[in-house]
Amino acid sequence: MALIKIKTAFESQPFWQLFIIVLLFNTLIAFFLHAIIPTSVFSNQIIMSQSIGISIFLSYVVLANIVELKNWRMLIPLFIGSPLGVAIGITIQAIMLNATFDLVIESLKQNYANVLSTIFIGLFFGSIILALFIYRERIFKAKAKLQAEKINNLDHQKTIAETSLRMLQAQIEPHFLFNTLSNVISLIDKNPQKSKILLESLTEFLRASLKRSTDKHQNIKNEIGLIRHYLDIMKTRIGNRLEYNIHLQDDAVDCAFPPLLLQPLVENSIIHGIEPLTEGGLIDITIGKSDTKLVISVSDTGKGLSTGSIKGFGLTNIRDRIRSIYGDEGHLMIEENQPCGVVATIEVPYEPL
Repeated sequence: MALIKIKTAFESQPFWQLFIIVLLFNTLIAFFLHAIIPTSVFSNQIIMSQSIGISIFLSYVVLANIVELKNWRMLIPLFIGSPLGVAIGITIQAIMLNATFDLVIESLKQNYANVLSTIFIGLFFGSIILALFIYRERIFKAKAKLQAEKINNLDHQKTIAETSLRMLQAQIEPHFLFNTLSNVISLIDKNPQKSKILLESLTEFLRASLKRSTDKHQNIKNEIGLIRHYLDIMKTRIGNRLEYNIHLQDDAVDCAFPPLLLQPLVENSIIHGIEPLTEGGLIDITIGKSDTKLVISVSDTGKGLSTGSIKGFGLTNIRDRIRSIYGDEGHLMIEENQPCGVVATIEVPYEPL
């Protein structure tokens, strides 16, 4: 008897494997919430987390067979699955306590604020996990496409570079997402305003990342917008230890520029330059036109080259991409900043849109 293949919009793994991953994510979230709210009953956290997570996942599976889930439609499974999961979780808990229907309704009326907050938490965690699933799927598809091109002897360097770029665009650093999410949760009670700012910055960063992955016309202005959201998130997390300036000259605003060349340099400056220092430091990003070249400089006042931590941190990949796109006309230069830190400079041909 042949097995029925369930359409999940995820082609990289069978349905049962995806379902197990969802269960593991739900369990981790339950542990996480119980750790930050020790007074909560862990069994209730498990029931509610599994109910919400499974409901969102199955809502996505069902809707994927009915409509094409793109753009805003990707939010539909979240807004259906989260409240549905909360309802299922409450029902299971009521059955376990032998509670009557009238008692459950009365309890919901008295605790509607907690129900709404649970739905919000489900939407928040569900959106993060769904984004990870979708970006992970894009990585698999990009790898499959790259492998097919190699098998068919498609050795054109620019085509390979563009495929590699799609793989890079599909990746969101899990540690960055979950560290930021952890900061949001920890700030909700202590500093709600700061928590709101951090959440808004993360939302804008994810939105800009998704737009960048689908936008055929890349330009330096959009890339700087994404970098600004990223720096705002890191500044909220690190605090006054991080300062930054961005100088975008008017003659470079509408210049074409590939994504994921600038962001790794900024991340490198923070992770290996600014963040290890107790006093922090400054990142200065300057973009301008010089004759026929677009010149981008990322300087920091961090630990500098003496630590050796900068070696190999994405620089080979950046140089390879610059070479594949621009040939000998593109360059990446790394040197020491004065009195401390590192200066990374990208020079590529100026290409107006």
